[in-house]
Amino acid sequence: MKTIFTIGVIALITGCSSANGSSKITLIDSLKTISIPSNTEVTQPDSNLVEIKKVYPKFTGEKVVVAIFPFKNLSGEVKYDSLMFSFSDSLEQFFNKNFPLESHSYKIIPMQDVKDQIAALNIDLKGITYETKTWEVAKLLGAEKIIWGTYYVKYEKAQIEAKVVDVKTKMPNNINFAEKIRVLYVEGLSKVALVGERLFPAMVK
Repeated sequence: MKTIFTIGVIALITGCSSANGSSKITLIDSLKTISIPSNTEVTQPDSNLVEIKKVYPKFTGEKVVVAIFPFKNLSGEVKYDSLMFSFSDSLEQFFNKNFPLESHSYKIIPMQDVKDQIAALNIDLKGITYETKTWEVAKLLGAEKIIWGTYYVKYEKAQIEAKVVDVKTKMPNNINFAEKIRVLYVEGLSKVALVGERLFPAMVK
């Protein structure tokens, strides 16, 4: 029996076949569909920076302008609000550190500019209109794409999701996104790199 998986063009084969004939395959991207025997162990590592940088070389053309918005706390509880800004701030730092402006086809609007516009428009980050209001902020800042993220906390465990959305079409990239990233709430920032790596291909031209 075979199971269908959607994986990237590049896959790292790690380790030798075990006694039961299974192999361990590490996934890098989500672009190609192949058949894998059902006894194969498939893992998604927390860090693929080296491989990602090999796949996406330096870019010298016109850059896409991207705005990262504070992540929305779907739990509604005030005690879990701290991750809204800290995660988006850390994501900005991750991209600027690992994929600097001069190397790739996007540039990120400073988070402080996004926060200033949100404050100027008196947008409630926990309100039901927050997501729709992002389009107004994005246009005022000249963003062509936005990173929209949410998290839900239950029993002190957070589930984080994020996607890259085109401002003009309001359509998300359905190939490269982060979903069901589970972690203890107090350790939420430990998943910034994983989320960033999954979103990066959707940001480049």
